[in-house]
This record gives sequence, structure tokens and C-alpha cells, in this order.
Amino acid sequence: MAAVDQFNLCMSLLNREEREQLAMWNYELALQTKKSGMFEYALHLFLASKSLLPENHWQVMRELALPIYTFIGECAFLAGDYEQSQLHMKEARAHAQTSIEKLTIYRLMTFLYFEEENGDEVLEIGYLAFHECAIYLPRKPQKWHVLQEYVKLR
Repeated sequence: MAAVDQFNLCMSLLNREEREQLAMWNYELALQTKKSGMFEYALHLFLASKSLLPENHWQVMRELALPIYTFIGECAFLAGDYEQSQLHMKEARAHAQTSIEKLTIYRLMTFLYFEEENGDEVLEIGYLAFHECAIYLPRKPQKWHVLQEYVKLR
């Protein structure tokens, strides 16, 4: 940890390759820290990792940028910073491409909106997740709508 923190102090002196390597080190350390339940420190490391990404990171490093933004959203939520969580989850959602990526973000957004007691957003995210899974329910479903989709799943 101390070595990565020391490198973070001099990040402005690093060249492009060194910044990308330090971004990876911050990311890997943040994952370990998150697993240990130290969400605020993990958030700090994920934010450091994000700051080291090039400006066009969505074009050249999407595979790293997406989990960084997603984990920032998750750790910010767990640390109680809902505004930062929502900001990063929305950004990750805008760049998610696969169903797994989208559903992972929808799951986290559902927790966030539920915690904020924002039922309308919880339902909206739920409908987006259903659509991603090819489950199409009307906004006010009848019992037979639900049964019809349940039969499709079996």
C-alpha cells in the first residue's frame, strides 16, 4: 500500500506508460482493499486510478475504465456518498456494452435508489433490467402478464 501511495504523490511527474501502470496498481490495490471492507480507502484508490487514465479512456481503455467507474459507484454508495455514486454509475451505464455489464450496473443502481427511497427510479431500473433480459412487462402488469413471462423462463 505504501509504495502505491508514494507513487500517487508524484503522479504528475510520470509519463503515459508509468501513469497507466500506476492506474493498474491503484486498481488492483483498490480491489483488495474493497474485499477487506475498507470502502473509503478503496474509493480513494479507485479515484486515483481514474485520475491516471488518459482523457480518451473510454475509447482506448474501456476494459479498465468501466470497472473503475462501476467500483467507484459501488464504494461511494457503501461509504454513504450517494451523489458521487450516482454520477459514476450513470457514466458506467452509458458506456456498458454487454448484458452482464449493464445488469451489474442496474443491480448497483437499484441498491442506491432503494437506499435513497426513490421508488420510481428503482422501478425504472428494474424495467431496464427486464428488457435487457428480453422480459417485457407492461408498466401496470396483470397477473397473466407475469405468468406469461414466467412460463417463458421455464
